[in-house]
Amino acid sequence: MAGEGALQFYRELPKVELHAHLNGSISTATMKKLMARKPHLDIHNDMTMINKGQKRTLEECFQMFKIIHQITDTAEDILLVTKDVIKEFAADGVKYLELRSTPRDTPAGLTKRAYVETVLEGIKQCKEEGLDIDVGFLLAIDRRGGPTAAKETVKLAEDFFCSSNELVLGLDLSGDPTVGHGKDFMEPLDKARQSGLKLALHLSEVSNTNFTVSLLF
Repeated sequence: MAGEGALQFYRELPKVELHAHLNGSISTATMKKLMARKPHLDIHNDMTMINKGQKRTLEECFQMFKIIHQITDTAEDILLVTKDVIKEFAADGVKYLELRSTPRDTPAGLTKRAYVETVLEGIKQCKEEGLDIDVGFLLAIDRRGGPTAAKETVKLAEDFFCSSNELVLGLDLSGDPTVGHGKDFMEPLDKARQSGLKLALHLSEVSNTNFTVSLLF
């Protein structure tokens, strides 16, 4: 099996994706839509994508996400990204998908709660459109926000865990591994576990090697 036949075979093969960062899964096609909405930002494709064979330092990767956040700062943007990402995973044969993203307040007026609501709305709309894919959502705790922001995210996750019809599964501790210490988040993570939320922990992210360990328990 080779060429186009092999590509089609692997695309149709049922798959599970357990580690999909929402803003890290935006395709070139979707990025072009977002950039077209905000031409005043003068953001170009090479500022938001890592092409095959390219290498970036860990610092450069996080800088890239800051740029992506500039063009995904409204509910309309987040809904577009969520639906496009889910549709593209479904087209690639993924039958079960776990999205993760850090709820954030934006200069455009989007609140953390509205951010989560918008992601969940995107998931619901894809299901209503008949896409053959089941999607769960993990609220991500960004280490750079510290324990106080982590507690806010845990509270959000608890609220949606009880009201989202099992779309919110748990929490993800991620972000720049050079910032803070994992033990700083033990209190909010323990509270999350007591509430029945599952946890995914990034144990290591090494620049250039793209090595990440993520455990859901």
